[in-house]
Amino acid sequence: MAPTQLSIVLERLLNELGIADLSGAVLDAIRSAAAAAEAVLAAAQELRRSDCDNLRRAQQAAKRDIKAAERMADEAKHAARAECEWRIGEMRAKMQAELREQLDALQISMEAEARRADAAEA
Repeated sequence: MAPTQLSIVLERLLNELGIADLSGAVLDAIRSAAAAAEAVLAAAQELRRSDCDNLRRAQQAAKRDIKAAERMADEAKHAARAECEWRIGEMRAKMQAELREQLDALQISMEAEARRADAAEA
């Protein structure tokens, strides 16, 4: 089995500790364990990258959802404003019609009063 970076570091550490005479089986076991630890590390790094990518996509989706919600709120606000303006226009027209009716009734009443006054003088 070819030495990996981790197994090379472990072999150097064992040499510094004075355990230089390792049998081929022990050396292979160290290399095998180091290789497995590197495979696990690589998998963990890939999971981390994947998690970061997923988080980034979730953040982008959340931003899109927020913008869509803001657009919907603006549309609802404009629709509500238009509805209020229409109702105000309807109320204004109704009030003007009622005021015209009252004014007409007052004018008729004043004309009738003026005719009575004229009749009383004559």
